[in-house]
Order: sequence, then structure tokens, then C-alpha cells
Amino acid sequence: MGTESGQVAVPGEVIGEVEEGDAGQGTYEGNGEVRSILTGRVHYDQEGKVFTVEPLAPSPPIPREGEEVIARAISVQNSLATLEIVKASDRRLGRTFTGLLHHSRAGRIVGSRLKKYLKPGDIVRVKIAYDKNLIHVSMIGSRFGAVLAYCSKCGGKLEKRGSRNLLQCEDCGWRETRLTASDYGDLKW
Repeated sequence: MGTESGQVAVPGEVIGEVEEGDAGQGTYEGNGEVRSILTGRVHYDQEGKVFTVEPLAPSPPIPREGEEVIARAISVQNSLATLEIVKASDRRLGRTFTGLLHHSRAGRIVGSRLKKYLKPGDIVRVKIAYDKNLIHVSMIGSRFGAVLAYCSKCGGKLEKRGSRNLLQCEDCGWRETRLTASDYGDLKW
């Protein structure tokens, strides 16, 4: 056997031979050898004849399907927006993730006019929906949409005025339309 049970292995390190056992979680098989995928503690189940490697550090949190997240609009076209996901529910993520918002998942928007209701820099609440390995997001529902937006003219903070989606700059008075969440302006970071 390569690395003994209880010892620490690094990625690619041989921890055993396939004649001794199968590759389990945290391992892979190649050329008749079982190797570690990650840095972690080696375990060998003698009854089941399976090698596993348990990570030393917990894996960084990632957004889960169906979870509400806070994101910043990076780029907005009429039919697709790219968002930088910065916070999931009540936890910070280990890094930022990119989410795609298609106009058909934007909720109350008619047609492909996403650019009219969302601008780069807007902070939005969206819901995670995976599609293969890509993160897609949805703004369907009154709880989803912009929770903080900035003026396209001067960069000042936009405040709610009158109708649900009408916002006005507190600095220059410019009015803009956004697809807002029902609690627009109440976001606590």
C-alpha cells in the first residue's frame, strides 16, 4: 500500500494499488494505482476494500440550487445579463461566482427589454437555477429584483418614488425604471 491510513496525502499521490481496493471519494484510479484528488487524510476501509481521502479544510461554500443570492450586475444586454454573485442567503461565499440572467427569467419584464430594467452596478436579489455546469438565475417573484441601484447620470443612489419600479436619484433628480424587489432599499449587508 502507498500512503498509510491516517496519513496526509497530496493531489496525485499514490495511496494504494487497485488490487488492494477501489478508488472512493477524494480519489481516482489510473494505471492500476489509486491516487488522491486533494490534500487530505487517507482512509482505507478493509471490509469494503475502498480508499478514500477526507479533505483537511472544508470546501468553500458555493451557491445551492433554489437559494436566494445577492449579486451585482456586471454586463446587461437586452436578452442576457451577467451577474457577479457575492452573497448567498446569510453567508458569505468563498469567492465570487458568475450567474446568467436570461430575459425569460426576469419575471415581470415583457419581451426582451432587460436593458431597460437592469443596469450595470445594480445590486439584485435572485434565485439560483443550475443548467449543467452554468449558474443561471431567476428574478421571477416580487421578492426578486433590484435591492439597490445607482443613477445612470451622476452615480447617486436611486430612491423609490411612486410606482413600484420608478426610482429617482437623490442627488440630481433623474428618474429611471428598474425591476425592483418588494423590499427595495432595505438591504442589510
